[in-house]
Amino acid sequence: ILTICAVKLGAEKVYARDIDPAVIEEVRKNFELNGLDQDKIDLATGDLLKGFRHRVDILTANILLEPLITMVGQVPKIIGKEGMAIFSGMLLTERARFVEAMENAGLSILREHEKGEWWGVA
Repeated sequence: ILTICAVKLGAEKVYARDIDPAVIEEVRKNFELNGLDQDKIDLATGDLLKGFRHRVDILTANILLEPLITMVGQVPKIIGKEGMAIFSGMLLTERARFVEAMENAGLSILREHEKGEWWGVA
């Protein structure tokens, strides 16, 4: 869904990653159903940012806390000083732990959003 939104909002290139190889074919079907130019999308599976060597303006991740904690230290070099990272998929009760991981990575909070028991941060 994040990739579909990014392409529809005008992103020139989107690097989409999923840790579950079983979903890749369904993801491709969703791209086709939404009429996306798949040449704009680099779709892969595996360890999220492991070996990721691209620089991006916006990084979005909608996954559980543990994978986010694992990858957050790599985010500053990927987005640079002018980039934005948006993280969601965490429970509100996990906020303190993730904020600490963000701060340890040199990231600061621009905005937070809560919906029920869920929490997201930019």
